[in-house]
Amino acid sequence: MKMLFSTYIIVSVLLLFNCNLNPNPPWDGQIDKKTYTIEDIEFRMVLAPGGYTFPVGAWDDERSFIEDSYWISETEVPWSLWDTVYTWAIDPARDSSQYTFQNPGRQGGADGSDPVGDKSHPVTTVSWIDAVVWCNALTEWVNHYKETDLAPVYVFNEEVLRDSRSEEKDLDNPDSILYTVTQTDGTGFRLPSSMEWEMAARWRSDDINTVPGFENPWFTRGKSGSGATATIEEDQEAQALVAVFQSDSTAPVKSKIANSLGLYDTSGNVSEWCFDRY
Repeated sequence: MKMLFSTYIIVSVLLLFNCNLNPNPPWDGQIDKKTYTIEDIEFRMVLAPGGYTFPVGAWDDERSFIEDSYWISETEVPWSLWDTVYTWAIDPARDSSQYTFQNPGRQGGADGSDPVGDKSHPVTTVSWIDAVVWCNALTEWVNHYKETDLAPVYVFNEEVLRDSRSEEKDLDNPDSILYTVTQTDGTGFRLPSSMEWEMAARWRSDDINTVPGFENPWFTRGKSGSGATATIEEDQEAQALVAVFQSDSTAPVKSKIANSLGLYDTSGNVSEWCFDRY
């Protein structure tokens, strides 16, 4: 799971098209980061620049455009952060602002395996709606300790969404919470769109293993790990430098090389939730 923090525009326009490239503004090569430290927990967000057209899909044959810059987490959400926020959110003393979750999450580990003992592994076994609700909890947790006034992003029936256990989760029901939860223009934490995720994962500061027609920034070719110097068909060892592919367990976040935007584990380790379906 990766999350975003947006200061202005929360909903990015999803625009897929096949046409000639629009010229992209040159990237200055700077990586802006925002660090949050609360008690013994620290996590970092990275600014993904807006105003860029980029390739989409395994065959690089589609294009998308992200107009506005956005903050995206440097790593997948580690268990240490998930569990701290979760424990705070479900406290009954919170009364009307108490959170409830469908799944409590787990401290790393692959499907069918036991949890691991290292809190730096990513959280696993959480649903999409758990992730959505947890983003609201993270927003209010940061407000509580930092005395900020970030607005939760996700609402259901015009109320801040604090319960992922709703009975209205039927995939066959168009009125289900899975279809009707609303992403507002709140200023808090949220899940990335699939296109925000793809642009950040493909971002590259050199022309190695990149899609023709793009320059500064370049974008890594499809069928490649994020930041890999070759496609998986050309060189599997190049993927192992940037992505965790072991099947028996997860790995700590930041155990591999970051991509050019400074993001870790955008490929491999665990699957990551986006807000929209692609």
